[in-house]
Amino acid sequence: MLNKFLETWKKYDMGFYASILGLLIMGTFHLVMTCISFSWLTFNYMLFCYLMMFARTSIYFVYKKDKQGVSYLLASIYLMLALIPLGVSFYKTITERELVPYIFDWIIYGYAAYAFYKLITGIINLVKSRQSNVTKNILCWYNLVNAFFTMFMLEFTLIRTFSTDINIVLVVIEYSLQAYIISFTMFVIGLFIYRYIKANRGKKDE
Repeated sequence: MLNKFLETWKKYDMGFYASILGLLIMGTFHLVMTCISFSWLTFNYMLFCYLMMFARTSIYFVYKKDKQGVSYLLASIYLMLALIPLGVSFYKTITERELVPYIFDWIIYGYAAYAFYKLITGIINLVKSRQSNVTKNILCWYNLVNAFFTMFMLEFTLIRTFSTDINIVLVVIEYSLQAYIISFTMFVIGLFIYRYIKANRGKKDE
């Protein structure tokens, strides 16, 4: 029974649709939260989730009619756009020590489950995707970027919920994680641009 389920999961690429559904749920949840009580952090995370959802869908279907080059270029452009909500969140975290009003306390566990699931599957699939097609490799890198931003949301919520006083150590950890996320995203952008240039050089040589 389990083997049949796994075969069906792989055959119809259900992992892709599950990731789209996860981004849709997280984005919509934060859209509702933003409408109830505006917060720059929830607003930017909402934008990030919807952008990643649109990016994954575009790359997944564009690759079917395209070769490696354009897929890498498209992926890097989407990540450049993703730097906007990431950068604004970083700036607002430094300038405004806000407490995000969460309607449900269990959102902390939701962040934890979603972030660690994306991180683990992202790393495992990234290793496997080296011998797979370009689309899967790109989406695995996207999973890691998504996981790191969600982990920051988890960290931010934990600090604001359970820390009554401003602890300099926690503040440094908070800023460091956000700086790492932005740096990692820029690294992935550079990697995709390099692969795009390399793919086009290969075509010219042919």
